[in-house]
Amino acid sequence: MPRPRVELPDGDEPLGDAQPLAPVGRTMVEVPSNGQAVRIIEGARRRLSELPLTPKHLNPIACICLYTMYGIDSLEISLATGLSIDQINAIRMSNEYAMMQRAVVDSVMETDTGEVKDYVKKSATKAARRVTAMVDHPNADIALRASKDVLDRAGLRPADVVELRGRMDMGLVIEVVDRREDYTRPVIDMEK
Repeated sequence: MPRPRVELPDGDEPLGDAQPLAPVGRTMVEVPSNGQAVRIIEGARRRLSELPLTPKHLNPIACICLYTMYGIDSLEISLATGLSIDQINAIRMSNEYAMMQRAVVDSVMETDTGEVKDYVKKSATKAARRVTAMVDHPNADIALRASKDVLDRAGLRPADVVELRGRMDMGLVIEVVDRREDYTRPVIDMEK
């Protein structure tokens, strides 16, 4: 198949005015600029300041969380970290441990969901063609259902009517964090 001819600009004409040509059978995807890409990535990253404790005190929690999720029992975790089983159990019962575990599980689930979505997207064009082809089906019921599905996917569905009744009570919750307890938290020396 011959490639389309592209007329290049003359002299001082800017390149940005030319319309990009899409290869036959493919769609164009807008690529973010360098600055936009940096903002997207930086917005997705987490910061140390978002952690519930200082890294020095969070390291034992993260270590115990990793070992536990890997399936290692408390006795072996105790041997690896130098912490007592009572300390390990106390860490597992802490709010910080629950927060860390939830964040790790959520990150793993997000990654898995992203892979599944990527896999499904590969067949999306084929599926869309099949559904739109069914709009012309000789059976009126099949054609009607396909037509409704196409309209729904295009965002042209009838408005949903929802009746909402409720009551809202507002209150104020103040949480006091006492950092003076940090000296009682166990620390694993990571520089041995």
